[in-house]
Amino acid sequence: MLGRFTVVAMFLLVVGCGEKEPSVNTPEYRAAHGIVEGNVNIVEISGVLFRLPEDTDFDVYSSGVIQPGRADRLTIRLYMDRRGLRDRKNFSTEGLTWIDISRMGDPNGRKNLQIEQERLGLPTVRPSLGLIEYPLQEPVSQAEYSGSYIYVPYGEAKGSVRELYCTVAWPKDPDKVNGDCRASYYLDSGLLVQVLFPYRALVNWQSIMKAAVEEVERIEFKASARGGAL
Repeated sequence: MLGRFTVVAMFLLVVGCGEKEPSVNTPEYRAAHGIVEGNVNIVEISGVLFRLPEDTDFDVYSSGVIQPGRADRLTIRLYMDRRGLRDRKNFSTEGLTWIDISRMGDPNGRKNLQIEQERLGLPTVRPSLGLIEYPLQEPVSQAEYSGSYIYVPYGEAKGSVRELYCTVAWPKDPDKVNGDCRASYYLDSGLLVQVLFPYRALVNWQSIMKAAVEEVERIEFKASARGGAL
């Protein structure tokens, strides 16, 4: 506790002297948010507390004035192997997954599938993925080297994930194909959870989402548990 108090006190002293706030993704920026390296940290996002154990690889971001112990966005990194299983020592470059937690969007808002109705191409069922693929129509000149797709889970694969949105470069070339996919869901608190992973890992999307959901559940400080110790 003494270390945390010292970090926060030093930051308040600097701000009081009129110094500029530190740049993002720097040790000073993390310290300004009250983060103490090597310790368990508590971060509040829009009134929701997250307890981050020492083994959590994370960053925090604020759009306005930095406040110790608070942030507008919390980013967690997960390390997955080629099978879509968590493995921090032997992770694949295709398995690095980001989880962004923030107060954004509307839990009852329209999905991309609804917003992009006029641009949707003919759907294709991908049984091996448990997904229905909807291509977004692009100009012919762009179609050879870039594309965007909306994937909707169906059958047993259908769960809390409403859809996946993928942007892909060289979609028709197995050797060059590259891109990113984003899936999202909402917590009971209304916070938006966005899970981002490489397009090449789409085959493991269910394992990735399972790991992401478990990680968020692990760090979210439930209201029913607030009577216990942090």
